[in-house]
Amino acid sequence: MLAVKSIMLSIMGWDAISFMILLLIFISTYLSGKTLAAAGLPLVLFILAVIFRALHEKTRQEFVSQLKSHRRELRAGATVHVDNMLLRYQSEITSYVMTVGILFTTVTIHSHYRRAGEEHHTDALFYSLLSFLLGWWAINGPLNTIQALAKNLHGGEKTTIALLIDRPLVKKLEEVEKKAAQV
Repeated sequence: MLAVKSIMLSIMGWDAISFMILLLIFISTYLSGKTLAAAGLPLVLFILAVIFRALHEKTRQEFVSQLKSHRRELRAGATVHVDNMLLRYQSEITSYVMTVGILFTTVTIHSHYRRAGEEHHTDALFYSLLSFLLGWWAINGPLNTIQALAKNLHGGEKTTIALLIDRPLVKKLEEVEKKAAQV
C-alpha cells in the first residue's frame, strides 16, 4: 500500500507525462513482439526510481520538520540532537545526488542529510556509483550524470540548518546586508 501511495504522490507534472509516455512505449514494444521483461524494463526502472525518490524526500522533509520543532532552541544557540547528529543553527549539512536516466527523462534523487565535513565516503560512493551506472540512459543523461558526479566529488550539496528552517528570513537578511554594503 505504501508503494502505491508513494507512486501516486510522486507522479505529478513531468513525472505523470513521463509515466504515460513510458507506458505507451511499453505497450507498443510489447505488441511488436518483444518479451514482457524487455518491454517493461524502462517502465519498471522509472517506477522504482520515483518510489525511491519519494521515500528519500519524505525522510528529508521529516528531518526539516524535526529541525523546525527545535527552531527556538537553535536560534538561541543551543545544540540539538536530530537524526543521530548534534546540530547548531549554523551547522553545515550536505546531501549527495544520484541520477537515473530512462530514455527521455532523468530522475534525480537526493540522499539523506549528513553533517558536512565528516567522512561520508560510503554515501558519496554509493550515489556516485549508481549515477555512473544508471544516469547515462536518457537524452540529457550524460550531462546530468556528470553534474551529479561533480557535486558528489566536491562533498555533495551543502546548506546550513539556518537556511533549511529560516530560508525566507536568511534571504531577507542577506538582502539587507547587501544594500547596507552598497551605501
